[in-house]
Amino acid sequence: QLADFSRRDLKILRNTIYARRGRPFESELVRQYFSVFGWYAPDSTYADERLTPIDRRNIKLVRSLEDEIGGPLSDADESDWLSGG
Repeated sequence: QLADFSRRDLKILRNTIYARRGRPFESELVRQYFSVFGWYAPDSTYADERLTPIDRRNIKLVRSLEDEIGGPLSDADESDWLSGG
């Protein structure tokens, strides 16, 4: 079912897992995206140890799909997306 997702969609999906655990994001795209959700609360003490085994498995799955279609969205790609390019 994930085969139809774009690189953008997959990046958001992968980072949703991190966001649910309170990870603060450096990426402007990801930060802007999650800032509109009331449930997202960035925590400066976040550590990947908060991820469950299921979280880790899902991140690995999404990342493998990203790799199949050209890798995760880069900062330059994000900039184009944010500017409407």
